[in-house]
Formats: sequence, structure tokens, C-alpha cells
Amino acid sequence: MNASKGSPFLSEFADRAIVDSPNDHAPQRKSRLRASNYIPPRHPIETGRYFLLTPMIFSCLNHVLDCIEYRGTGFPIIGPQRIGKTRSIGATRRVLRSARPSLPVVTLIAEHTTVPSKREFFTGLLRQLRYVFYSSSSANALSSTLSDLLIQSANEKHSDCILVFIDNAHELKEPQYHWLCDVFNKLDESDITLITLLVGELHLDNSRTAFQKGEHRQISGRFFNDSFRFHGITSRDDVCACLSAYDGTRFPMNGGPTFTEEYFSEAFATGWRLQNLAEGVWKAFAAVAGVSADDDLEIPMQYFCNLVRRILKAFGPGAGPEPYVTGQMLEEAIILTGFRSYRP
Repeated sequence: MNASKGSPFLSEFADRAIVDSPNDHAPQRKSRLRASNYIPPRHPIETGRYFLLTPMIFSCLNHVLDCIEYRGTGFPIIGPQRIGKTRSIGATRRVLRSARPSLPVVTLIAEHTTVPSKREFFTGLLRQLRYVFYSSSSANALSSTLSDLLIQSANEKHSDCILVFIDNAHELKEPQYHWLCDVFNKLDESDITLITLLVGELHLDNSRTAFQKGEHRQISGRFFNDSFRFHGITSRDDVCACLSAYDGTRFPMNGGPTFTEEYFSEAFATGWRLQNLAEGVWKAFAAVAGVSADDDLEIPMQYFCNLVRRILKAFGPGAGPEPYVTGQMLEEAIILTGFRSYRP
């Protein structure tokens, strides 16, 4: 996995996951707490609170950083369900805290609606930002309030741009894009660039095509100048890169065992790594999908991470210096993840 391609900064995060837990460093505070009150932090494998920096997420991160560096207005991140798009938002936010600490980043979720209402649209967005407003506020007042909040967020960090993720963006209708254009223009009047990343399923691409072909240049020019196709794991190399992240990520982050070492302690000590299973994992997914290991195959991250959790928890403890993990065991574990019923 060439993590540094396109952005030297990203090499800092190569071959590991990002642990997302408020208790990452809890053991260091143990001496200041009564033993009876101390609650050891749960491992990220148990909680699921970690971001796996896959080759696809690295590629997406490079795309985002390029957009920020050269003042793009944003682009859609498009892909089928369950492949890790929403998780990529969290991973990107965490990386940007170090890569661009002065850049304000906001995440919003587009809510499903049959007939868009301007007032309900901005009410929903402001509620997500936990902003308290008067129930009698007009739609235009709420739109101005959202713009003012984004401007304030940028000013507080002395930034001339702000990054906004809109997840579930395939739910957006044409009028809502026009209302977002108003927000874009309001920020532009204050010399602040609004970078909007629309994250959604495949039919978001239909909206992109329609806006580019129709008389909606103001929409396509602000939100659809470019696009990024997000996909899951599509090769043996992807599997190998992802498994190596479990071999290299420690918890607690300051000196704790790696994820693999936590569950396969004896084997890890003798040099065995989860990455050793890469070929077997790829073949097992292909077998469950009913295709050859040499055919095209896409593995959604939801099922891949579920499998790794099963490998670590079910096959790791007591495995000894030479773990016994067969192809049949992997196939059975993959079936339990629900992958067999997945349809893009």
C-alpha cells in the first residue's frame, strides 16, 4: 500500500488503523484513581471504535487534501452501501485534525423527505449542529443562521475555508441543492470557501449527470465538478494491506500490544502475523461469493471487518505459536457475517 503517494503527510498513518476511543490512554491515569473505581478501557475490536485506513480511504484522503490545497469546491464520494463510505468520513476527520488543524470540518446528514421544505431542511441541519432556535423562525432566517454558524466556525480558527461532509447525500432533491447554493454564496461574500463533500450511494451519480447535462450549472459547478468512486476491497493486495493494519496498530496507543498480538499472543511472539492469512481470506470470500479467486470481486468493509473480528476473537485465544485457520473455517466465518446475501 503506497500510502504516501500524493501526500507525504499520509505516510505517518501507513499500515495502521486509527483508534477512536476516549479511553485510549486510560491506563496512564490508573494511578490517580481508586482501584475500585477504575474501569479498564474496552478493546477497539470489542467496541468497533476504530477506523481502518484502507488503500481506498488513503486514495480518498489524497483526493480531499488535493481539493483543499487547490481550493476546489468539493465533489461527491459515490459507492454502494456497506463498503465503508461513512466510516471514511470519520477517518478523514481524524487525519485532518493533524494534517489541517486550522481547517473547520462539519458533518451533516441529509434526511429523507418526499417533498422538500426549506424550513424543515434547515431545521434538520441546525438540530444536527445542536443549535437552539426559535420555533417561529422563518426558512430564510434559518438559512442565514446556518451560514452564520459556518462563518463563525471558520473565523474562530482563522480559516478562509470550511469543509462540510453531507452523508446520505443521495437523499438530496434539486431544491435542496439550490438552498445549499445560497449558503455557498453567503460564505463566499465573507471570503470563505465552502468545500462540500457529498457522500452517497450510486444513484447520487444520476443526480450529478442530470445537473451537468441540464440548466443547473450553478449546482454542478459548486458540488459536481469532480467525483470520487468509492469501492470496497477489490484485490489480494487490498486484503494484505488491511490485515497488516491490525498487525501494526497498538492499543493502548502508547506501548500496548498490537491488535493481532492481543488475540494471537503466542503466535505473534514467534513472528506470525494476521497478514499471513491474506491469500486464504481472499479465496474464502471468492468461494462464498461463488466466483473464482481470479474473477472480479468487491468485498464491502462491513463484512471484512466483521470477519477479522471473528478471526481474532474465535481463533486467536489459546491458538498457540502456530494458529490453525483453514479455508473452510474462514468460509464459515464469512457466511456468518451475512456476506452471502449482500447485493450492491
